[in-house]
Amino acid sequence: MPARPSSGALKLSFDNGEKEYKLYSFAETSPILSLRPTVRIGDATVGNARPDHPLYGTGEKGSLQVMPAIVDSYTHRGKSEEVEPPLRVAIKWGRGNPNLQTLAHELHLYDGDMKSLQGTVVPRCFGLYVGFIEGQEIGCLILEWCGGETPRGPFELNRQRMLAAIRLHSVGITHNGLLNHHHFIAGDDGTLRIIDFSSAKKHNCLGAIPKVSNDDNSEMQPIGCAELNLLEMKYGMASGFTAVHDENRDQETRRTSSCATQ
Repeated sequence: MPARPSSGALKLSFDNGEKEYKLYSFAETSPILSLRPTVRIGDATVGNARPDHPLYGTGEKGSLQVMPAIVDSYTHRGKSEEVEPPLRVAIKWGRGNPNLQTLAHELHLYDGDMKSLQGTVVPRCFGLYVGFIEGQEIGCLILEWCGGETPRGPFELNRQRMLAAIRLHSVGITHNGLLNHHHFIAGDDGTLRIIDFSSAKKHNCLGAIPKVSNDDNSEMQPIGCAELNLLEMKYGMASGFTAVHDENRDQETRRTSSCATQ
């Protein structure tokens, strides 16, 4: 891991402040435009295990976890400090060097090639903070909370998916996971954001030609970008919107299975 400065402290607060940890900004300057930020994480406990704790969480051990949180902070007003309105965020964290390397990779993309896309195509990124909690190194990437309503109708949903993917590729990034529709989520403004860049890479995109039909007998080979061509087949005009219908069917199956076990 690159060397980290000792400035830009962030305080993690659990259980209404009963447990607090201090992390430090991974970047040279903290992207959070406020003073003394504190991240408040949910108060619920599950027995002795925390569903949202980086060490004791109930998620899969060793994997990156994403949890909702609130950022409390202050800002300068002349010679005084004033409390900023609470900011709802998503925190993505993990422990151990491999996970920290992944988070640093994502930060590099957010602050680099994807910087112009923050808040529209990808979530806003407020920085990566690292430190030690009970002797284990922890990394915490703070992102815009995206809890908006998914666009209604298969045409608009798939249109936004394709436009977001094209804009991502236009800045030289291939995601390598966009066939999984869970990587598209809605922001508070109702437009889609692409998330999870752990497998993303820089990319010299050759573009793609939209298809108006899905002719499996065609001998023509896809021209241009492999990822965009695959997305065109799944979400573009050639898809017949089957991707949305399949997703709705999967959701209905899960709901039916859940009811049957109650």
